[in-house]
Parts: sequence; structure tokens; C-alpha cells
Amino acid sequence: MKNLALNRLANVQIRRVRQLPFPGRVLVDPGQSLHPEDCVAEGELPAEIYSMDIARGLGVDPAEVLSYLVRDLGEELEQDDVIAECDGALARLMRVPRAGKLLACRDGAAFIAAGKREVKVLAGMIGVVSTILPERGAILTAQGSLIQGVWGNGRVGAGVLRTQTSALDKPIPFSDMDHFDEGQVIAASFCPSGDLLDKITQKKPTGLILGSLMPDLVNRAEALPFPVILLGGFGELVPDSSAYQILQDRRGEVVCLNACQPDHLKGEWPEIIIPGSQDDMQTPWPFQAELEIGQRVQALSGEEMGGVFTVADLPKEKTALESGLTCKAAVLQTDDGEEITVPRDNLLILGV
Repeated sequence: MKNLALNRLANVQIRRVRQLPFPGRVLVDPGQSLHPEDCVAEGELPAEIYSMDIARGLGVDPAEVLSYLVRDLGEELEQDDVIAECDGALARLMRVPRAGKLLACRDGAAFIAAGKREVKVLAGMIGVVSTILPERGAILTAQGSLIQGVWGNGRVGAGVLRTQTSALDKPIPFSDMDHFDEGQVIAASFCPSGDLLDKITQKKPTGLILGSLMPDLVNRAEALPFPVILLGGFGELVPDSSAYQILQDRRGEVVCLNACQPDHLKGEWPEIIIPGSQDDMQTPWPFQAELEIGQRVQALSGEEMGGVFTVADLPKEKTALESGLTCKAAVLQTDDGEEITVPRDNLLILGV
């Protein structure tokens, strides 16, 4: 069985597909350089799909409704247009309550798409268009540092990277705010309070990278006008030193944030990309990988949730744990040399 894996690499080839889930318009050209907020493709979906019970309205058999329609499938209708009618001693007709397109008619009901909702696919990174996907989008490529997180607030952005100056094993102090300028991407360890989040917001950052955040601040983080990415999760967690070392080494450079929500089925994570050179390129991890001794991992549940450890041993036989569970387990070592045993299913590989 494979575990989910995050990439946290200093220099890697990055290839990302940006496409619509339905046909639309591609707005970029091969070889074009893009920034995170550039639109790759756009399209339209109905703002609403509503139904009309034609059979009941006309008092006819649902199987015969098609013969009473006076509009064609796919036809655009204006408000109060007649959609169906029947003759007889008691003639009846039905009008649409609002404008839309007649999509389908089944089981005695008509389905109408009303209004339009624009859908855009943003680049989410600084990169170059390598391949066009007709009517869908494009494939973008870049080289540089790649750090994937576990939660994002759905926004994209970029800016000059500035990192927490105090020790990362403690929450970022208010005094650190004096070291940040407006318009920067701020990277810090742990945000424990709404007051500190307000202080960060007053700096008008173009992005925020945190090791962790208190759970009661989730809604506020989601509403912020700039991208927010959590590397570890929610609660007071010890930050991953490997990820922060990359950030420290690249501070002062332009960093891109794509704070998308994670999709474990597609292997998509919120990402931090710092464009760089093609020297000493590393191989990116797939979104799922086999656990191996020596890997860095993060615990996803239990008392160790959010902690970062090194895999010390992978017993072949199932292990009986103190909780009473018997399962395939991993022996983990803390940075202080202490060993703990946890279920393998509870681990996220940190590809470093």
C-alpha cells in the first residue's frame, strides 16, 4: 500500500496541467511566459438549472410530454415564453418564469439553464506554456524550489519572500511584524490568535505561508484577500525544518503561491514555487509512494498529529499497538532520538 507524499525540494522540474473541466476558450500561446494570476482558459456554466413539471402543469401523461413541447431542445427562451401547450376543451399552456436555454426533457419535466457563471483557470505559478490543450487549457513548465502544503484558502499570488526572524519552534511574535514590509509574502511558523492574524493582514501581504494555524481561525483565513498556505495543518505544530530551510535559503526572491484546496484523488496540493536555475535538478515525488526507512514523514492523526519524524523501521508483520489496534505499523524516530510506533496509514511522506 502506498502513502500520500508531498514534494519539498530545493530544485526540481515542475510540470502542471491547467485546464477547464469542459470545453472553453484558451487564452495563451505556446512559449508564452505567465505569472500566477494570468488566465490560461475561461468558459461559462449555467448559474442555475431549474425544472418545470410539464406533465403536472398540463395534466398529461409524462411519457407524452415531448409531443406537447413547442420549443426545441437547445433553444434560448425569454421570460414568459410559452414552452408547452395542449389543445382541447380546456386548453392549457405553460410559460417559463425566467430566461434560459432548454436543456432536456425527461420524466415529464423540462430542465432549463438560466444565467451564466464565468469559470477561469489561472496559471498559479510563474512558468512557460509548453503545450496547448485545445478548448481546455495548457501545460505549464518551470524550474525551481517546490514546497507543497496541506491546506490553502483557494487564492493565488506572488511577491518577494520574507521569513520569520525568530526561532521557528515558537509562535511568531508581534515584534517580528516590524521586519516585514507591505506587499511581501510572509513565511512564519505558527499563528496562535486572531490578533496576530490581524497584525499580519495590516502589512497587506501578497501571500502568507504558515506552519500551522489555530482551527478557530479557519474561516478568517479563508476570507483573506491573499493566498494562505499551511504546511503542517491546524493546531500548534512543530514546523517541518526541511521546508523552512528552503524558504530561508530563498528569502528575498520572488515566490508564487497557489493556495488550492488539496485533492487526494488527483494528487493536487497547495503549492509554493520559487523559480530558479536548472542546476542540480532533483526528481519530483509522485503523489503516492512506498514508505521506506530514512524517509521524513508527518503524522496525520493520533497524539502525534502534525509531528514530523524519520522512519526508523518498517516491521514486516502486523504490530499490536497500545490502542488495541493490530495493523501494519512504522517505527518513527523524533529529532531527539525517541522512538514511537504508529499505523502506516496515518503517515504522509515528506519528499525532501
